[in-house]
Amino acid sequence: MEIKFTKVMLTILILLGFFSVAYSATDDKYNYAKLTETLLNQDPDSVEPGNYVELRFKIEKEGNDELTSIQYELVPEYPFSFDGSDSAIKTLNDWIGTSDDKEYYTLYYKLKVDEDALEGTYELKLYQTSANTPNKKEIKFDVRVEEKKSPELIVGKVITTPSKLIADYDEALIKVEIVNVGDETAEQVIVDMVLPQDFEESFGYSTRVNLGSIEAGESKYAEFYVYW
Repeated sequence: MEIKFTKVMLTILILLGFFSVAYSATDDKYNYAKLTETLLNQDPDSVEPGNYVELRFKIEKEGNDELTSIQYELVPEYPFSFDGSDSAIKTLNDWIGTSDDKEYYTLYYKLKVDEDALEGTYELKLYQTSANTPNKKEIKFDVRVEEKKSPELIVGKVITTPSKLIADYDEALIKVEIVNVGDETAEQVIVDMVLPQDFEESFGYSTRVNLGSIEAGESKYAEFYVYW
């Protein structure tokens, strides 16, 4: 009986050793740390020159090892810049363990687009570092800029009262339609009429009209009072 008991104990010890090695190997498989960055969206998409664009990244972690002093730096290149409303460097908390569907960081940036930027797709670079990883990681992504919208004003109908202007008439009213055929609101529209020879203003500034704003596709009438 003593010999059999010894064999059983030996078999159990061997099995325990096997499971210990297997568990250790499985555990080591996750002893690393890796971050992945995904550009969730740019808002607006695409952005007009002169406006701001907001960028949001989803940051996820793989592996059980801890990352400390995680830092991201966005390096803007023309036509993008920081104008004081945001900063290039963002610092994350220390992070241990693997992400799941609910555990991730949202990285946010706000950039200004130059007024004279041309339409196109521009590449930007985001850099990631941490205290316990030696290398700086470079992430490239694209931001889309659309053609700049602008107002375009033209002269539409011209109406006079009386309908036929004659010499020595006391006063005439000239109504000029100003049409915005562009794709953006025209703001602070001021219209000046340059009078031909023999015409004069009926009163001071009667040939200057402030129309305010004219929406894209809309029109307003400027009224001028003259005599000759």
